[in-house]
Amino acid sequence: MLPYNKNLKQPSRRLREDMTDAERHLWAKIRRKQLKGY
Repeated sequence: MLPYNKNLKQPSRRLREDMTDAERHLWAKIRRKQLKGY
């Protein structure tokens, strides 16, 4: 496992907040285990 890098926290948070509709839909499906094999 890679060590924690606190410099990546803000950019990753911004990416999560600014998701496109397609990304939001995909992650919702993944979280609910509605994709085959995932």
